[in-house]
Amino acid sequence: MDAMVEKRTSTRKNLHRVVTFEMSSMEKGCLKNIRESGQGMDISSGGLGLITKQALTTGSILRLFLPVVPGGPELPVFSEVVWVKRAGSHMETGLRFL
Repeated sequence: MDAMVEKRTSTRKNLHRVVTFEMSSMEKGCLKNIRESGQGMDISSGGLGLITKQALTTGSILRLFLPVVPGGPELPVFSEVVWVKRAGSHMETGLRFL
């Protein structure tokens, strides 16, 4: 098997905080906003690694609410789901900031 090629261009920092996100879903002909949360893995100027219970769809747009400081205000940021992979009982997701 070939070694994975590193595609990241920005330095990442660990981010061990809960990250809330919002996504839209169509249910019975109605657009519905769903609010969920996940565990941040790492963050850079270009994106964020996120651990979630549910699989997100590549190409989906999420509205993230990033904690500026623990227990403080949250910064709303839009992101695109770039990749998703199963890791045991959870999913790891790569997000690109828009």
